[in-house]
Amino acid sequence: MPSAQILGPSRSEVPIAYWSHSFPPEIMRQEIKIAVESGFRAHKFKRRAHTDVIDQVESICEVCPEGYDITIDANCTFGTPHPTISLSSDVYDYYVLGGWASSIIRYANVISSADKPFWMQMGFTGISAVFMVHLASVIPNASLAHVSLFQLLEHSLLLEPLRISEGKAKVPEKLGIGIKIDMDAIDKYQVL
Repeated sequence: MPSAQILGPSRSEVPIAYWSHSFPPEIMRQEIKIAVESGFRAHKFKRRAHTDVIDQVESICEVCPEGYDITIDANCTFGTPHPTISLSSDVYDYYVLGGWASSIIRYANVISSADKPFWMQMGFTGISAVFMVHLASVIPNASLAHVSLFQLLEHSLLLEPLRISEGKAKVPEKLGIGIKIDMDAIDKYQVL
């Protein structure tokens, strides 16, 4: 069976966000064009003190389609409360979860008690991105656009790339995680 079906009832697709660093406005416009052409409908980028986030968002809005979601990641500069402490607060609309699958599932259950969604940040290869898609498809409150950096790699390590269409990735339906790994790429990129 596909991994998603082993884990539980699953959705057939999940939202995925494009990721970029904190770039100047002119580069952010280029990043958005790449993201939109690649099928993304949400974008997460880093917030840093050396850039003006308002200028960055304005530049994104100049070129993105209507309904394009923007998430600004301040990398814990606003604090990192444990979910159980922040659940009753109206300050937190959603959460970001990462790490091992077991901890993601555990925290997803905790925050679901407050009826709050989350997006997942998992992995840096196409392989981990596909696993993230499987995992996100079975967790009901994993409903926001999830992030992986697979699209920034020279090679995803997959024989067939994870495709994004209308901002979503389809959950593979083949056995296991439903992909074939490019073993030649593994040999090429391994560090001994």
